[in-house]
Amino acid sequence: DLKLNAALHHLGCDCHFLENRAKRTQEAAQVSPEVEQRKKLQAVLRQRGVSKDTYAGVVDAINHPLAGDLNADTRKMLVATVAQGLCVPLGEREEVQEISVRMLDQVFECIMGKMRAEIDTATAALDSEDSKKAQLQKEVAQADAALEEASTKVSESKNQLAEATKATMDAKAALAQIETEQKDAEAQHRQAKEDKEAIEAALTVDFRILRDGEVDADQAKQHYEKLAALVGKLKLDSSLLTALPTCMMKKPSERGSFDAMVVTTLEEGLKDEVAKLAESIEAGEPEAAARRQAAESANHALEAAKKTQQELADLLNTNTELKQEREKDKQAALAALSSHEPEVKAASQAKVEKEAQLQSFKDWNHACFKLLRDAQAAPAQTAKTAETNQESVLDPALAFEAGA
Repeated sequence: DLKLNAALHHLGCDCHFLENRAKRTQEAAQVSPEVEQRKKLQAVLRQRGVSKDTYAGVVDAINHPLAGDLNADTRKMLVATVAQGLCVPLGEREEVQEISVRMLDQVFECIMGKMRAEIDTATAALDSEDSKKAQLQKEVAQADAALEEASTKVSESKNQLAEATKATMDAKAALAQIETEQKDAEAQHRQAKEDKEAIEAALTVDFRILRDGEVDADQAKQHYEKLAALVGKLKLDSSLLTALPTCMMKKPSERGSFDAMVVTTLEEGLKDEVAKLAESIEAGEPEAAARRQAAESANHALEAAKKTQQELADLLNTNTELKQEREKDKQAALAALSSHEPEVKAASQAKVEKEAQLQSFKDWNHACFKLLRDAQAAPAQTAKTAETNQESVLDPALAFEAGA
């Protein structure tokens, strides 16, 4: 029994081993077509002297997003034709292979055409942004010119206001000078009238009474004191001035020839002084009128100067406010230009990227395609071409996966 059990156990182990081996064999059989297909593709590429990278460069183009007109089945078919058609050297391709190459050529031209269209679109977008930038720069220049003009007006207004202020001060000084002269002249005119009236009164009363001896000595002294205040204003000889008190206090009957001459000289001097004062008073009337007119004109000139000064002060305030507005306009224009700069850079970068995309595609993918399309067969390879074409038939789906 023990031997039987051992034999059964050994037999069971062998069966389990055989089952596992069969399972592994079955799994290997399931993946072998893909592996075999990849191996076959690699063999074809080696036989035809095509590198894996060159092959991938063409396949990547077929799968490019810009080849969006191709559906999945068409892409798989085109990928399969790469090894079977494009990798066949020029001059050895059959008609079907030439057709597949031309189809691939159209795919590449279509992709590059779309890339060029994208470049054109990016160029148009950049041109638009550059145009906007040029307009913004123009607006900055206009704002700067407007600010410069406003600054010039402010400067001119300041100079004009300074001149007007000086003119007002000069007008004030001129009016003050005229008023001072007018005041002095009026005081002199008034004094001349008072002197004339006083001398005339003295001639009529005090001098007449003393000359004619109508009062006694005490009253004569009082009258002479009044007269003496006026005598000092006369230009009489010093000897006459010395003799005058004595002569005037004497009665007419007591006076000698010298005394009479002194009295007569005083009377003539008083009358001459009255005549001079009358002449001065008469001549002063037109001068006084002229001074009044000059004062009135000076006052009008001062008022006009003040008005001009105020108008220029208001103009300066207006121009200053305008300058401040122009400064704000310039800052706004500069800010708009600065905020637009990222859009210009983005449009420029987009164009550069589109151009780089096309150039990269041409330098690698299209170059790989042209390399295979125009490749000539080596002498040693020509004899194997037919055999290779027959043995290297690839399944399109597996060739697509192998290319991917």
